[in-house]
Amino acid sequence: MKPHHYRRWALALGALCLFTPSARAQYDPPAGYYNSAVGLTGAPLKAALNAIIDGHSSVSYSNREPRLEILDQDPANSANVILVYSGYSVSKAIFPGGAANTEHLWPNGYGIDDSSPAHGDLFNLRPCGSDVNGTRGNKYYDDGGVIPAHPEAPLCRADGDSWEPRAVEKGDIARAMFYVDTRYEGDATDGLPRNLVLTDNVASITTTGNNFGKLSTLISWHFADPVDDSERQRNHIIFQASYGGQTFQQNRNPFIDHPEYVWAIWGPAPNDSRLYLGGVEPSNGASAVALNFGAVIVGGPLPAPQNVTLNKTGANPTTFEITLSGDVASAQAGPRQSFIAGAQNRVLTVSLTGSTAASGILGGSLVVDNTDLTSAGTGRGSADGDDVVSASLTVLDHAAPSFSGEAPQPELTLDFGLVLPGSGVHTLNFAIHNRDATPGLTAALDLDAISGAGDTAQLSTDLAPFAALAPGASLPFVASLDTTTPGVYSATFTLELSDENLPGATSTPNLMLTLVAEVGVPVCLASDANCDDVITPDDIAPFVDVLLEMSGPCAFCTADINGDSLIDAADIQPFLDEVLP
Repeated sequence: MKPHHYRRWALALGALCLFTPSARAQYDPPAGYYNSAVGLTGAPLKAALNAIIDGHSSVSYSNREPRLEILDQDPANSANVILVYSGYSVSKAIFPGGAANTEHLWPNGYGIDDSSPAHGDLFNLRPCGSDVNGTRGNKYYDDGGVIPAHPEAPLCRADGDSWEPRAVEKGDIARAMFYVDTRYEGDATDGLPRNLVLTDNVASITTTGNNFGKLSTLISWHFADPVDDSERQRNHIIFQASYGGQTFQQNRNPFIDHPEYVWAIWGPAPNDSRLYLGGVEPSNGASAVALNFGAVIVGGPLPAPQNVTLNKTGANPTTFEITLSGDVASAQAGPRQSFIAGAQNRVLTVSLTGSTAASGILGGSLVVDNTDLTSAGTGRGSADGDDVVSASLTVLDHAAPSFSGEAPQPELTLDFGLVLPGSGVHTLNFAIHNRDATPGLTAALDLDAISGAGDTAQLSTDLAPFAALAPGASLPFVASLDTTTPGVYSATFTLELSDENLPGATSTPNLMLTLVAEVGVPVCLASDANCDDVITPDDIAPFVDVLLEMSGPCAFCTADINGDSLIDAADIQPFLDEVLP
């Protein structure tokens, strides 16, 4: 058959994978739908599922076509349907004509025998190329054979009695077979008196019996090709009373909604799988990894994702789900995932979402839950502890430079006052603080550059660039005055600062340091013996004390009235002339 319009099934999957998590939720079963199956495994579980899904609204085989045109519509072209096995997209106009017809996945000759409701059960029907359908015939499903099984099914294999479909549809077909085995048990409410059974005994698969297979292969396919959104959508449409102008069955495939039911019913032994994170396998299966995404400054970009390896040990395959909380994101999150048999691993990419517009902590967790319902022992299968990835990112507020640790102080003036020429280098101390303005969430401070203006030959500092001054900390510095040359001096130093070197770092407001000084000889009143800047009789007693060397002068010129650098009797009369004019 030449396809009217060629598409690979993968294109359909790609289109359907665009659904958001909220869109996927619309395909979930109603709350409580499987309540009667909770806590069960093995035959009791299968019986409970049969009771849930049997008695559905039967669709006659003759009315299948408009429903399959809805269920298997090409998502990229609403005028077409996708054919099983080939993946071709063909016009609905040639279905179910000669070029395309309807395939029974569980062949009609193995116990269905044109009997309703099984004959028209939509879970077991797919559009198929007529020639491919004829070539597949009654072959049971198994691995191996010659490729291609048919020119129009180039990715399928076949031999004399078995058929291997394309990899992308193996799981879908396997779950449809588990549904048929469970739905048609031969009891009074099934509508079919025969018990349809999956088996590994391929010799028992005959047109005179009700068996089909191959069971172990179908189990492997189920885990290798997990449930996807297109399969869930098809399942949910069949569950509707009506959709697209057509009535539907109003029952569900339990093995799409709960892939863990497969091993719980058909697994040959209790499940021995164990999932864990990191390099050390824990005895109880529970593991934890903490991812520290570091820090950014408010407004900075979110950091790059980090990878964590999820490991699986044990001989058995298993199902699992990954849930997220808080600000954690991962493309690998979701329910109904699986590992095949044997040791496996998978890389999980973990990132953070949310806003960095305000300081605080972004964080959350990723939890891996082994959803198998049986256990081979401690830390295995259903007894496998959860595995948790915790992730955090600190969003820091900008650094807060100041000349004070108590409050914002962007400017500081240091005054050396009047100092004598040649009196050496004079110094004053000061400090730069990084105030913890947002307690616990303030960025460290960098001093990037210092520029001076004014009398920087006489007034200087030992300021030098620094990095990562912690919030709440300070660094001491010294301002110096050179007294070699008399004069009035002033210098201003501009300190250019910024946040520490983190994403989102910006320059902070500058700090301004001003130094002032006068180098010179002060005006001195020799008769002002008490140094109160006025000459009065109050100066007589201090003058006498200095004259008699009973006390020292309060200024360098005190009591040397005649200016001869001696304090003696020659100063008495000039003193009295000034004090008692």
